[in-house]
Amino acid sequence: MSRRAESLRKAVAGLLAWSIMAASPAMADEMAALATGGATGAQVRAVLHLVGADNVGTGASFKLGIALPLTGPQSYLGAIEGNGARLAAAQIKAAGGPNIELVFKDLKSADLQAGAVAVRELGEAGVPAVLTAYGGDLGAMLPGLAQYKMLGLDGATGAAALVQGKPYFWGMRAIEPDDDVAGALQYWTETNPRIKQISLVYEDQGPANAAIIATFEEALADAGLQLASTELTSPDATDFAATVARLKITNPDAVFLFDAGAGPGYFMKQALAAGLTMPVIGSDFDPEAAKVAGAAFDEYLFATDWFDAQHPQNDWAKLFVDSYRKQFGTAPQINAANSYEDTFAVWALIRRVLAKAGNIDSGEQLQAELIANHSFKSLYGGDGAELDDIMLDTTTHTVIERPLGIYKADGGEPVPLATFDMGGANFKLTK
Repeated sequence: MSRRAESLRKAVAGLLAWSIMAASPAMADEMAALATGGATGAQVRAVLHLVGADNVGTGASFKLGIALPLTGPQSYLGAIEGNGARLAAAQIKAAGGPNIELVFKDLKSADLQAGAVAVRELGEAGVPAVLTAYGGDLGAMLPGLAQYKMLGLDGATGAAALVQGKPYFWGMRAIEPDDDVAGALQYWTETNPRIKQISLVYEDQGPANAAIIATFEEALADAGLQLASTELTSPDATDFAATVARLKITNPDAVFLFDAGAGPGYFMKQALAAGLTMPVIGSDFDPEAAKVAGAAFDEYLFATDWFDAQHPQNDWAKLFVDSYRKQFGTAPQINAANSYEDTFAVWALIRRVLAKAGNIDSGEQLQAELIANHSFKSLYGGDGAELDDIMLDTTTHTVIERPLGIYKADGGEPVPLATFDMGGANFKLTK
């Protein structure tokens, strides 16, 4: 059975579990344990330091929109993100929180029309908050978020320049690829001084393309480097022959690759087969890409706020990894970690609204509490019982603090080479 088929099987099993719980109270405890991946409510409350906390939302119901790529080439990423949200919702309920109903909508692998339709349908259904992707589907969802006063959290790509500071839209991770570039350039500067000219190979982001190039050029200037070329590729491309041919002519010293899913795997395989040997750093890692490229992927480095499931640092992250493995039979990727983390952020907002006897079905009140306290507990960083926070900027609606790193795709398993903070600050080689 393929990994994608197995993920779908697990998702269906999870839905069946909820149905059985509703139909047979005698099986509730057993099925609840299955849905939570074996994590108990007491464990969840303990790692979040919520023991004895009031206003957790017991007995309340809440609709949370989940707008993800459910069809198209990147649908497997949507399935992974959906699993993270499902696990979080089950664990939140087990911990005494509200019954969070996940309302799924399909973005069709970054389709602007699908994004506009999704937000309208969620708004008409009275959904007060939504987890989304692709920068609010490249901005197409933003008018609807403002119209329906629906809080949007994007833990898939963050808040790039195109969507920064927009009402009701907040990026919940480092900006893809902007925040990755600074670390990548710093890595090259420290490890390979001969690199002077760099090409940007990037997947077509429509209205966001100009901002991506401008940000990249600014980062190059700050690092004392030069732009060799920009190479636009089609979304979900598997054939990079034309791009590789142009790079052979341009002959840059290095390549920064902004592509997601299996794309980096196809690029690396075809680039090495064509004799290109310049270093490549990408902004994304996906096991599917590693399978496509085979040994060629060992030459691929990536810079991002990767969730390292092999080395979770804090107790909440360890509980998440363990329960996700038990629930879905595989280690969680960054997509699952972020949707899980963001669902818990929504619960934090619900608790804050309830503490003021407010209306949790009001996206306006949820956002007001986010602005008043723009900090949430994070799976990333920390140490043992000590959790780090996600900190948001209330002007740009972007993440202020987030640990990032440079990794090598060694045999398909990411190995850390360096760590850095937002903007490339506190850069430190680990190998």
